[in-house]
Amino acid sequence: MKRLVLIVALLCSTSIFAEGLKMDNLKVNKVGVRLGLRDGTLGFGLIMPMGKLYKDFMFATTFDYVSVDSVTQIGLGLRGSYHLKDVKLMPKMKTYVGGGLAIHTVSAGASSGSTNLGIDMFAGVGYQINKKMCVKGESGYRMAGSGMSHLVLSGAFVYSFR
Repeated sequence: MKRLVLIVALLCSTSIFAEGLKMDNLKVNKVGVRLGLRDGTLGFGLIMPMGKLYKDFMFATTFDYVSVDSVTQIGLGLRGSYHLKDVKLMPKMKTYVGGGLAIHTVSAGASSGSTNLGIDMFAGVGYQINKKMCVKGESGYRMAGSGMSHLVLSGAFVYSFR
């Protein structure tokens, strides 16, 4: 129940944040499926880019799920990224760096878990396949409380609805 409340609170705060800025270009019109490798364990997630906040600064919400043996970690976050200059040799390729905050819950079997606020830092590259599809590769570092800091390598396929 506590996890559900945290997820709803973060999603609502994301919507309120975007509405409070009165930015018409901040809306969820893309969704992506993400696969990641963390400490030798494969996890999956969703990414929902929300658009530009200012020039080359983008926002996205994320959901991550990793399960090893009987330990499950769920993360829900808000992250920002700054898109660097285009790669001249490949105009469809975009490089970016960024960071964000996420709420991470960890549970071990039937026992109650812990909830931590985490910080994500990352760098990546995206390649626009066509007007609707983009593929991304990313390397980052996640700090989410004691014993939960790790390197993350991930890839995503992002689809645009507009």
